Amino acid sequence: MVKKTTKNLADWIYAYSHINCYLGRDELLWCFDLYSEMLDVFEKYELLINAEFIIPSLIWQGPSADCLGKYKHKEIVRKIPSPGKNYMKKDAIKLIDAEQNNDSVFFKPYRWEINGYGVIYDKHGNPQCVPDVITIESFLSGNFEIWIETFYDVWLSHNLNGEPQPEVYQHNAPRLEQAMQDVEKILGRPPVKGNKDGPEHSDYCEIHGYQLRNFIDDFDNTIVPIDLWGHVKMD
Repeated sequence: MVKKTTKNLADWIYAYSHINCYLGRDELLWCFDLYSEMLDVFEKYELLINAEFIIPSLIWQGPSADCLGKYKHKEIVRKIPSPGKNYMKKDAIKLIDAEQNNDSVFFKPYRWEINGYGVIYDKHGNPQCVPDVITIESFLSGNFEIWIETFYDVWLSHNLNGEPQPEVYQHNAPRLEQAMQDVEKILGRPPVKGNKDGPEHSDYCEIHGYQLRNFIDDFDNTIVPIDLWGHVKMD
């Protein structure tokens, strides 16, 4: 039985510096276009299905057009039918029109996300539908950012215990890599690279582009076992 990590096993962040203060109607609809196209890709590879679109809270932007606005604490949850293309943009228009009021010029979510279920395959090629195989989040703080995260070790050549899983890897890792390459084309940019001197890494693995690799012990060249909390397992 595959187990979900307590933190994301890996993430990829895409930054848009030209959106750095507020989202007007046009910018928000542009975001929903990106989301719809990404969702279609992840549905194609069975990485994000039965999805929900969630806005944890809203921000109203006042007539002064400054960056502060005010919070409106209201969670919005939308079920997304499959396929998702064009649905999200249509729903966004309804959402904006419904939430807009006479005292505001701009409507903007501070953060929003898509999550749902995805399919991963065991060593025999049997599918298993589990939550949060892929999640998508967006943040507006300084710059507009899109975060794509995963919480399972099926993309690694060895599981987190350090045990080889070649069949699991072959059934799953190529799907993730191809899907992320397709998403990069949609977003029009590679993910932000934070470590200029070597590969990116999380608490669980090294991140080489869209390939994930287990940590290797420099002393004896063996796989470093990691627990679900991202800590090295000690003998």
